[in-house]
Amino acid sequence: MILDLDTDVLRSSVSVAERANDEITNAMNMLNQIIVHDDWICPDRELLKNKTLENRTLIQNLQNDSTAFYKAIESSSARFDETEQTCIQRTNQVDALIAQIKNVVPGLAGSVSIGNDIAITKFNDDQEAGI
Repeated sequence: MILDLDTDVLRSSVSVAERANDEITNAMNMLNQIIVHDDWICPDRELLKNKTLENRTLIQNLQNDSTAFYKAIESSSARFDETEQTCIQRTNQVDALIAQIKNVVPGLAGSVSIGNDIAITKFNDDQEAGI
């Protein structure tokens, strides 16, 4: 198998990414509620103002990255789910085709080719027993 991925783990990761993104958004909203006043009478006024504005920029960048990550992992999970369902449907279709062939020719001995890629070999009961 080229890719072995447990889609349940991926769905769980989407849930974790969503919660993290929501918490970062909440933190950003709280930080944006801090009011910066130029008329504060405080020796560290400029430092507080600059740090508050700097932190707003940092949290905004973090929130943008978090949202992008969440959307990407959510999209990946949905695509893997769709692919998994497609594979299940195709497997079921192949199983149904094999069942039809077995019902149409139940005593078939030898090989039957379907297309260029699939060969089905069915032996009579005597051949399986080595008689």
